[in-house]
Parts: sequence; structure tokens; C-alpha cells
Amino acid sequence: MKKATLVITVIAAAASVAYLALNDKPINKQAVKAIKLATHSAVIVKNNKTTEVVIKHENTMPLAVRVDSSPIQVSSQQDTEIDQTSLRGMFDYFLSGFDETEMDIEQLKANVKRFITNNPERYSTADYDLFERFLLYKQSLLSIDVNQDPNIDDLERFDSELRDKQLALFSTAEQKLLFNNENLHRQVTIKKLYLKSIAVSQEDYFYLLKEELSNFPEEISRVYQDDLVTSELNQIANYDNEQQRYLAYEALGGAEVAVRMTEFEHQETELDNKINAYLAQRRDILSDTHNLNKDTHIRDLRDSLFDLSEQKRIKSLEYIDDL
Repeated sequence: MKKATLVITVIAAAASVAYLALNDKPINKQAVKAIKLATHSAVIVKNNKTTEVVIKHENTMPLAVRVDSSPIQVSSQQDTEIDQTSLRGMFDYFLSGFDETEMDIEQLKANVKRFITNNPERYSTADYDLFERFLLYKQSLLSIDVNQDPNIDDLERFDSELRDKQLALFSTAEQKLLFNNENLHRQVTIKKLYLKSIAVSQEDYFYLLKEELSNFPEEISRVYQDDLVTSELNQIANYDNEQQRYLAYEALGGAEVAVRMTEFEHQETELDNKINAYLAQRRDILSDTHNLNKDTHIRDLRDSLFDLSEQKRIKSLEYIDDL
């Protein structure tokens, strides 16, 4: 298995963890090689299944750097704002622009150091030290192996290994600062897979997941609550009986939601009927060998039945109807 695609492989196997793909993506192999050469003070010792990282700050460079006019951002980021919503956001921003064709690791580190130096009201020397260890953490991800088709045990082991690597390089407070959200999202993913394995029905799964989400911080649970509601609405929409659908909508969100969803269903039904009638008339026009202005007649018919917001959808359905 190519270790550079490690995290993406895990995400593909475990649905709903795009966060891990975005946040724990290891930098490419050439960058990793450069990191190894640039971080002489880092010693990585692999012993069977465990990895211990020891940092020796023998020659810590001062944070102050020579002021120059070279851009901090790479060319692809020139029209973007540096993410300062969080320290992790800033780290990820600079890493996302890293391209060995434009710079080496030392230049990346210099850019981050210069940015931190230029913003002393927000950042400190400790933040740059954290960034250097963050690079080492990204490098260490390449040593993790996972199955191509991981089960829950594999994902739990993967989660445990990530946390161990985090704590090998960061204090508990630093780990929470940099990785808390992605660790929580990974936990939700594992919970979802487990609940699907024990739920006796889709409704049972929804109920169990709601209970589990209540144990997570609001900003984490809200993401999955929204997805959960969407899934439940889609499932209810497949019920054949309108009264059954109304009662299910009411149980999910109250009478107001039930009324709105019922009205929406009626609107969709009316639109579907209008589309079917239009496509039938369009087929008649196309099959009329005496009609020399087919395109004009079809366009006039389409314009008379559908507003501009519906036109794109109708043209797509025309294409499908012609297949």
C-alpha cells in the first residue's frame, strides 16, 4: 500500500470523515525527505508497533528573522487571505500551499516564521516551535499501515495510533488545541459504524445515533444532526402513504415541519406532472416530419411552462429523454 494515500484510504472506507482527509493528510514524500534533512534534532525510533519521538532542542534558532520583500504566500495563494481562525488553521493554510517545485521545507518554515514574527500580537515563538513539531507529526503519519478494507477494530487501532503520535510530540493541552475537532469527528465515525452494526432497523440506528451525538460537543454534534435529519427526511419521502409520511414528518420536527414538507411534496408532484407533459409534447414535435421549426417550437413551449430557475433542470431532463 502506498503510505502517501494512507489517510484517504481510511476515509474512503469510513463514510462521513472528510475532516480526517483534510486535516491529517501527510505531506508528499519529497517534502517528508526534506523534513528529515531539516530537523536534525528529531530522533524517531521505531520498535515493532510503537514509535517514540524525542525532540532535542540543541540549536534552537531565534524567532527574529531578517526582513525581506519576498512573498510569504506561494503563487497559488496570492489572492487568498491567510487563515487565522485558529493556530491549526494557520498551519494547514501554509501546508496546503506547499509545493516542492516552488520551495523547499526550509523556505516553508521561513515563511511561517516570518509571518509569526510580523504578527507578535497574535503569535509567539512557542507557536513556531509548535509548527516544527506539527511537521514532524505529519511525517510520522507515513509509518501507519491500515487495511484496504478496514473494519471497526482497524479504525479504532488507527485512531489510537494517531493519538499516541500526537501525545509523543505534544502536551495534552497542545493536542487538544491542534487535534481536538478531528479526533472527535473520527470518534463519531467509529460510533456510527458500530451503531449500524447493532441497529435492528434504520429507525433504530437514527435513534441510537441521536443518543450518542448528545454526548459530543454541540459544534461537533450539530454537523451530524443536520445530516441525520436529511437522511430521515429522505427515508420518510419513500413512504407510499401520504398520511404515514405526514405523521412521520410531524414526529420528526413537529406540525409546522409536517405541513411544509407536505406542501413541498405537492409542489414536486405538480412539477413532475408538468415535466412529463412537456417531454411528451416535445417528443411529438421532434417526431413531426412536417415541422420545419422544431427548435423554435420546443423553446417556446419550454418558456411557456417553466421559469428561468427551472430551465437548467428541464434541459438536463431533455438530454436524458433523448438517450
